[in-house]
Amino acid sequence: MSVAAISRPTPVVRARGNRPRVPDDELRDRVCKAIARFEPIRHVTLPRIRIHAADGLVMLSGHAASDTHKAMAAELAGDVPGVEAVQNEIVSDGELQRGIIRALHEQPATRTVHAGFEVDLGVVTLWGPAPNEAFAKAAPEAVLSVPGVGCVLDMLSLDRCATARERAVEAWFGRTVVCQGRELGPIERLFVQKGSWTLKHALIKHGVLAPEWLLVPGEALSWSDERYVYLDLQPGQLASVPRYLDASLTTPAPGAQPDISGLWRLRPGQRIITRHDGLTGRLAGLRIDPRTGSATHLAVRRGRLMPIHGWLPASRCERWGDDILTLLSGEDVDAELESGQPRDDRDIAMDAYNRILALRWHVEPAGIVGLTADRGRLTVTGKLYDERDAAAVRQSVASVRGVTEVDRLQVTPAPDNVATCAGRPAPRVHEMRW
Repeated sequence: MSVAAISRPTPVVRARGNRPRVPDDELRDRVCKAIARFEPIRHVTLPRIRIHAADGLVMLSGHAASDTHKAMAAELAGDVPGVEAVQNEIVSDGELQRGIIRALHEQPATRTVHAGFEVDLGVVTLWGPAPNEAFAKAAPEAVLSVPGVGCVLDMLSLDRCATARERAVEAWFGRTVVCQGRELGPIERLFVQKGSWTLKHALIKHGVLAPEWLLVPGEALSWSDERYVYLDLQPGQLASVPRYLDASLTTPAPGAQPDISGLWRLRPGQRIITRHDGLTGRLAGLRIDPRTGSATHLAVRRGRLMPIHGWLPASRCERWGDDILTLLSGEDVDAELESGQPRDDRDIAMDAYNRILALRWHVEPAGIVGLTADRGRLTVTGKLYDERDAAAVRQSVASVRGVTEVDRLQVTPAPDNVATCAGRPAPRVHEMRW
């Protein structure tokens, strides 16, 4: 079955009875108001429906969230006085889903392997890890060829952990560490590699009456929430971690002890200073990238009775004697600390995705947009057929907080059928708005 066979004949709904002739502009307004009075369509589908009226014939085009919305819009338009017939060229998400399944089945590279996709008012998003490189290349083009697709957002990745990657670990001093469902105690010290900010060890106070201090490997800190930091250690591994009888690590318990002489020991309340403005705040913890094991941000506490916490990039901080020196100026520090929670790659990619999802395209299909985020750097790939659409995408994603780079989005000449492949004229004649 060819992709062209996916599209159906355009349904025409005949109006009931003889209707007086109404000017085209007035007829469009009447149809717009009639459809808008149906609340489910007004809240979901309405912004994506377009109306054209000429000599009593009303053509509906655009996208609908469901087959029911598509049929209901035509029926409501047919009841408007002055409408002689309704040509319903709206494409529903259900029709696109069926068409995409057929189109993927026609391609050898996508016939036997699969990835997730979803349709939202004509915008198709490909999710999850791609089974192989051939699928990652063929799937977006196959989806784009389906009549009625407005745009393809390519969120595929060859990295099978990309969509399930753990969030950054927040290792706050004083936060309780849990291993195998059992609370071990609070974080007392953090040991990092000088220069790279790689977390090598975390010191945990274990016990109350006769405490001991456990020196656990930094890579064992697997994830965190608002209350706990979780260790990924088996019972045998936990039993073999180095133990000490005091927080200064001068009295080790029997067993092998790691060499920590070349590491930078971080403690709660350590001063964070600037070159000229003096004290900025005090260290409250680290934010760790689980992929690299390195700290991306320093948690900074400002104030005592009602402290305010913020984050500073670890890349802009270095050791200065017993203090931490930030290379930012006082104003830059204030701006960084006020920017709120640092964002991980998933947050950045999803924010950019939601912004692109809300765009209105000048031509349909608009093309393919790929999104990848890596350590705060957002890369937008793919191809769009209209420079105005490309500019809108660049402007939308550039305003996402945490984005440091947007590049590699191409504008290519549109194929001959780009304006009519979905059976709709390229210019948007009349867009319904509430």
